[in-house]
Amino acid sequence: MNKSDILLVSPAPQSEVGLLYRLSGIVHPLGLGYLASYLRKNEYIVDLIDNSVARLSEKQFGEYLEISKPRYVGFSFYTGCLANAHDLARVVKKVDSRIIVVAGGPHASALPGDVFRNDAIDVVVRGEGEETLLSLLIAMDSKSGLETVEGISYRRGSEIMHNRPRDLIKDINALPVPSYDLFDIDKYFLAPSRRFTGGKAGSVITSRGCPQRCAFCSRAVFGRSIRYRTPENVVNEIENLVGKYGFTEFEIRDDTFTLDEDRAIAICDLIKARKIRILWNCCGRVNQISDKLLSSLYAAGCRAVFIGAEFGSQKMLDLMKKDITLEQIETAIMQCKKHKLLSLTSFIIGAPGETEETVRETILFAKRIDPDYVSFCAYTPLPGSELFDEFVAKGQIDIENMNWEDCVRLLLVPPPYQIGNFPPRELVKWQKKALREFYLRPRYILKRLARLRTIQGALSAFAGLHVVVGHQLKRFKF
Repeated sequence: MNKSDILLVSPAPQSEVGLLYRLSGIVHPLGLGYLASYLRKNEYIVDLIDNSVARLSEKQFGEYLEISKPRYVGFSFYTGCLANAHDLARVVKKVDSRIIVVAGGPHASALPGDVFRNDAIDVVVRGEGEETLLSLLIAMDSKSGLETVEGISYRRGSEIMHNRPRDLIKDINALPVPSYDLFDIDKYFLAPSRRFTGGKAGSVITSRGCPQRCAFCSRAVFGRSIRYRTPENVVNEIENLVGKYGFTEFEIRDDTFTLDEDRAIAICDLIKARKIRILWNCCGRVNQISDKLLSSLYAAGCRAVFIGAEFGSQKMLDLMKKDITLEQIETAIMQCKKHKLLSLTSFIIGAPGETEETVRETILFAKRIDPDYVSFCAYTPLPGSELFDEFVAKGQIDIENMNWEDCVRLLLVPPPYQIGNFPPRELVKWQKKALREFYLRPRYILKRLARLRTIQGALSAFAGLHVVVGHQLKRFKF
């Protein structure tokens, strides 16, 4: 193993959360892949560990550090993986206190002060990381001081200093593609509901940012300014990855791939023109879906569209600033069915303003529009979202005493605190009811059985049934 300048680490979720990851798939940590390629372009030697697949213990991680001897270690701080991130950061300092530990990612960007409660963290990179991390390394290597490095927070004695934010990268086409060679390719796979071939699965990001104003969503890293890669840039990457790694299916991981219909169609046309044989899925927004677009998606190999409906109550859609209507949601699902695209639809239960009446409306609405798959998520505020900031300001969330993992493993534990009208016990009851009423309908079961054509389809159906039944039988501790 060669010595590296910097080791980039994607931490693992808790072991029981790992079960959910296997249901939802394990996709490449493209954020770290982009950082690696950007630093490599600037002549840094980079190593990468994705602990979601490597599953290194603290002892094994320490042994790895002793061999690779990096000068810097950078961690992605996701809310669902904080425990492993903090534990491994402490291991770094135990191995060699001179190693500089850097935290980045959504949680660190939204709550740098929370991350600095771990004494092992030296610097936080806030927001988009490529230019900031490079500037940080150059400043550290040249000993020129950190005061002028935009986009970081850092320790100065007993104080935490927050430098001014860095502007977003304007032309993301100029970024090198992620360093896929640093990933253990065979260990990644898509969620059962998005898996169609059972072969190797890749993922790609074609844009950054989301201009929507949903009150529950975090934009701590890429912000609300949407920036696009060109169709040629995107399809060149897909074609190269298919040829080099043998991927048979892809997930496009944009917040909303369909935001610019002309660009999405141009990407589809290029995939067809180059005869790239892949199946893939993407996210769409219901007021930005048309027959023309869906026809192009299917012809280019897309087989599933994820739709964030979130509520079956117009009152709740308006309160949460979704800026869509129930009619638009229903039309989008009907259009997906018309074009033979699976519709994967998410709903939220228990957001502020929710009542038993609006929850019932959501359950009835989901059953009526009848998408292929649904999720009913118990609401919890995400760091970096508008609602989270409001609750912190009102004293309804105590950041210092939060068990963050409980915020994202809500099929396994009840919500960590009450926000809105529903105590955790009631919210779990409604979540169970929603899943039971949707998935255990005879009509739905017969429809799924009638569509079983392949072993992969049967495996997906069994995985879904396992989760629904397991959730119904689980006894939650309150």
